[in-house]
Amino acid sequence: MPYLMTINGMDAGRVHSLDEGQVRIGRGPDCHLLLDAESVSRHHATLHLHGHRCTVEDHDSRNGTFVNNRPVHERVALREGDQLRIGELSFSFHFSADERQDGPEETGLKRVPSFQATASLEMLRQRATLLRRSREFFDQRGFLEVETPLVSQDTVVDRYIEPVPVTISGQRMWLQTSPEFAMKRLLASGATAIYQLARAFRDDEQGSSHNPEFTILEWYRCGDSMEQAMNLLDEFSQHLLDVAPARRISYQQAFQQCLDFDPLSGSTSALLKLIASLEFQPPDNWRAMDRDGWLHLLLAEFIEPWLSDQPTILYDYPASQAALAIVRQDDPPVAERFELYVNGVELANGYHELLEADELRRRNEEVNQLRIQDGRAELPVESYLLEAMRSGIADCCGVALGMDRLAMVASGVTDIQQVIAFPFDRA
Repeated sequence: MPYLMTINGMDAGRVHSLDEGQVRIGRGPDCHLLLDAESVSRHHATLHLHGHRCTVEDHDSRNGTFVNNRPVHERVALREGDQLRIGELSFSFHFSADERQDGPEETGLKRVPSFQATASLEMLRQRATLLRRSREFFDQRGFLEVETPLVSQDTVVDRYIEPVPVTISGQRMWLQTSPEFAMKRLLASGATAIYQLARAFRDDEQGSSHNPEFTILEWYRCGDSMEQAMNLLDEFSQHLLDVAPARRISYQQAFQQCLDFDPLSGSTSALLKLIASLEFQPPDNWRAMDRDGWLHLLLAEFIEPWLSDQPTILYDYPASQAALAIVRQDDPPVAERFELYVNGVELANGYHELLEADELRRRNEEVNQLRIQDGRAELPVESYLLEAMRSGIADCCGVALGMDRLAMVASGVTDIQQVIAFPFDRA
């Protein structure tokens, strides 16, 4: 049976046995593992135990949950000897002796020496095939494969994406979270249809479907409408994954059909009542979120699982979630943004691209204010992309797709470490 051993405080050495299923941790009287400490939230975190697999999920606790000193933002798999910190309390995670000998064979994550790859050679062959077939798909459609810098003085300004800063020759720069800015500069330089397979980096993103360093496939084509861009994404999904054509459903329709709520025009009070009425465990601080935070919460908890029955493209997002997409002046306005889900996993994010430099600068400033509210650092507002947009970029659509997640869906595995040779903790 798995267990946690307390490694600090008055209870150092105490063993907490963990039962199969969900183990809620916190100060609330309904928690399975009660921790009487001011640094621990009422409902702080949950352990999910299924056979030889254990993952931990943080509930937006005020002092955070950490695995090996890395913050937990989504479910993170626990392995033998991992250190789990809940508020100011620290524990080591262990399997029983018998389970340590057998290993978690049903998940494919065998405990092997740290120098060895976590992905099998057969899995790496499958990855290589996916990469080759991706290139063939775009080459056959007249796209040009390009390469752009991994390090730049520019970076995407996003509320939730944290870029990794680096210093080279005394200059502060950024590892790219996506090749988006540089690829759009190529469009301004005369390119019309381009794609790139590259490495990208995002700090504070680690879990069963995230690795701080990952492989991204990104493409842009001038002259495409959002409908044409969704068609191309659907063709790619069918070609690479051998799946049925994706159904298409708007963001508004998905919420209406799944939760009987209109995310575009429904009142904030109705949204709060909906969250309070649903049978799930929201984060402790959910009432302090803003409207987009509440919608993101419902999307992750209810809409995405509801989409798992067939490949789906979700489109026409709220204008407040436009990011770098244009906003279409419907009633109410919507962002021409779309995302592909296969087996309930988000694989790709696409935009009918924003081309107005002044609007991009305004959005960047607005996002920086939100980042400050969230306790995050401001990011550069000015960029080469703004210059490129002022010089003129043709009307276009672009899509970014996570190749590691694509490999997970293609092979039917559930942990990103199974499709990466050396994930972050072995890099």
